Amino acid sequence: MLPHVISLLVVIIATVMTFYFIPDLRKDEVVIFTGITGYATIYGVIFAILEVMNAKNTAQVAKEESEKVYKKMDDLYGLRDITQCLASIEMAIESINKNEIISSSVLLTISKIYSSVFHEEMNDDSSDHRKNRALLQSCSHHSSSVKSSRAKNKLREVLLDMSSHLSCVIGTKTSKDNMGV
Repeated sequence: MLPHVISLLVVIIATVMTFYFIPDLRKDEVVIFTGITGYATIYGVIFAILEVMNAKNTAQVAKEESEKVYKKMDDLYGLRDITQCLASIEMAIESINKNEIISSSVLLTISKIYSSVFHEEMNDDSSDHRKNRALLQSCSHHSSSVKSSRAKNKLREVLLDMSSHLSCVIGTKTSKDNMGV
């Protein structure tokens, strides 16, 4: 509002000074009216420019805020997926402990979510994440391979490792939220 008042005062002062210093602009009503409407038009243009600048700033702030909200929502959906994966890991470990067959849908859910969370690490052939997923996938394709106690222990170890990785991601995401990032 202040820029509008300042611009109005500048236009009024310019109008008064123009009519004061140029006497020909005061000779008849038509010239006076034309001069005043000219300055009113100038003020209208200045007003419009100020409003466009204000709208641009407002739009930029709205865009930044909507990006923050999108990031928060994306993080929430990611946390939901990670929580679902952790629950599936717990079910798989419980099945191992009870000497039951692990449902292939549970193993596929773990593999899918774990791969999406650590998608960058999956491109590295030497990463633990990729090795964990490979072992998990081999178990989901060959459920008979999990019958030996050695295979069960290895799968349990892999599942616990995956759980640890996912818990670290949750810790990182929630600590960012608590810090207001």
